Amino acid sequence: MKLIGSGNKDGRFYYIFNKENSFFSLFPKFLLGCGFDNLGDYENEEEETRDIINFKNKVEHFKNNDYDIDLIFSHDRIILIIRTLDSNKDNLIKGIDSMS
Repeated sequence: MKLIGSGNKDGRFYYIFNKENSFFSLFPKFLLGCGFDNLGDYENEEEETRDIINFKNKVEHFKNNDYDIDLIFSHDRIILIIRTLDSNKDNLIKGIDSMS
């Protein structure tokens, strides 16, 4: 997936990606790397057969002890907003790099 924007301020990090179907295979790995053990709909391998184009104006939320994540599907972008401590920044960047 192509990362097209990023930024951070006060423990809030955001990343903007182009919408690509590869998201469905990459995002679960990102969540696992951030310590999530319940991936919800992303645990299902059949998700890869879904068309990302159908995900519009949708918001999903994930939270564990270290990360509070909002996942936003717009018309043509995927936006991740992640709230975490600065001490988790290296792990977060590693996970984002694995998706882009």
